[in-house]
Amino acid sequence: MFGLLKALIEFCHSILKIFMERSERAAHSIEKEEESRRSKEQEALQWLNHHLPELENAARDAYSFILKKSSMQVPLEYPAATYPFVEKLSTFPSDDRNAIKVRFQRLRGQESKRAWAKCKSYVELWEKCMSQFCNKAPDFPYDIERFNKAFEVFKTVTGAK
Repeated sequence: MFGLLKALIEFCHSILKIFMERSERAAHSIEKEEESRRSKEQEALQWLNHHLPELENAARDAYSFILKKSSMQVPLEYPAATYPFVEKLSTFPSDDRNAIKVRFQRLRGQESKRAWAKCKSYVELWEKCMSQFCNKAPDFPYDIERFNKAFEVFKTVTGAK
């Protein structure tokens, strides 16, 4: 009887040991995946930060082409802003009522095509930046979220989904 009890205890101990080893491996694996995800997200943020000036240039180019007269006022309205055109665009509604879309709809022929291409260059660059993130982009701080708002404005022109 004592031998049977001892065997049962050893069996339970073996099962518990196997369970603990698997749990530790799973926890370690999850930890490694999380570390890898954080590392990739950090690289994507660095890549995005590197491209912010290029996004501002694309925003300025499109804004200046479509809203010629008011483009001179933007740097004066946002003198302390590092990215004044993105700052201005982030204040526009992200639907068809925004000034970019309204003015774009009045353009004809080559001007319309050029304006569309300028908006599209911003949209494509932003999408490329977002594709660097593993699943979805993290919650950005306000200064980077403005770039997403500008993206939403330009999407109304390009029809991007």
